[in-house]
Amino acid sequence: YLDLKSIGAREVNNYLNKITSIKEISCCYMLHDVSEWKLYISVWTKTIERYDEIQTKIISHFKKHINNYISFQSVKSYTYFMRILNPKKKTKIDVKGNPENFEIKDIDWKIINKLHENSRMPILKLAKELKTTTNTVLRRINFLLKNNVIERFYPILDVRKIGLNEYTFISRIDPSYSKQIEEFIEYTKKDPRFAIVIKAVGYVNLYYAFYVKNDAELNEINSKIEKILGKAILKTYRIEVESILS
Repeated sequence: YLDLKSIGAREVNNYLNKITSIKEISCCYMLHDVSEWKLYISVWTKTIERYDEIQTKIISHFKKHINNYISFQSVKSYTYFMRILNPKKKTKIDVKGNPENFEIKDIDWKIINKLHENSRMPILKLAKELKTTTNTVLRRINFLLKNNVIERFYPILDVRKIGLNEYTFISRIDPSYSKQIEEFIEYTKKDPRFAIVIKAVGYVNLYYAFYVKNDAELNEINSKIEKILGKAILKTYRIEVESILS
């Protein structure tokens, strides 16, 4: 997360495209003014050295625009994918560790890139755009699915159109309150309004998002979080996406 001044989305996006690839940047968002931070970049690398290299390049390039920045690494995430619409949906738990010892082919990355743009693209059109056969595309997609590189295809909903508001927060939590942190995670597993929770290491070590219908529900959840975590909360930032760059 970066707090930037006097810079536009186009300049940010153009620079990121020069130093990274789809293999390393999973998403990049410009953030709304309600957020202290103005830019969020999610980076996936095989080594901490490569992560540090990308981070250093970004900070060095935007140095004159940066007021502040924070960096953290996900350790364990709990994702629900609109469980509010399907309360019986089970939690998906993702534990970050060392990358598995296999390489995916260049054609696989091309397929992932195309599906990232449009996950509903027909196989025939995908094959034509990649100048290969439908059999090859089907075989490689099946490989990616089998090895959990692609885990699911799902729609991205505009939650406001179904009467919901999304709230996202990142927090700096005193890690010595481990019991309270686990109690909070158990609470989020039971409340279908939560969309994702991430335990992390770094300046901030807890990320969470939830959906509510109104201010009463927002106050209810915030009060519950305060009751569970209490003195463990050292600092909390609200995050709201204004535009998606990549």
